Amino acid sequence: MLENFRRLLKPEGWALLCLGASDLPEDLEELMGVPMYWSHYDAATYLTMLSECGLAVEWHRLVPDSLDVSSAMHLFVLAQKPR
Repeated sequence: MLENFRRLLKPEGWALLCLGASDLPEDLEELMGVPMYWSHYDAATYLTMLSECGLAVEWHRLVPDSLDVSSAMHLFVLAQKPR
């Protein structure tokens, strides 16, 4: 998926991504009566994967999820495709 983001960007194009921040192999919840499946890597793994697929991470921050009382976090990343 991350490689496709890079492929779709123009040279020097930017991507602002909101990703999971902790390792979550799988989670199934119901959201407004619909089953929702969640899965994501931890922040360090995502940052490594972004670099490996050819995106330059210019900025990243961990941001608390204000709707989740269990202290869930999101990883926001601003990355650029090189020329």
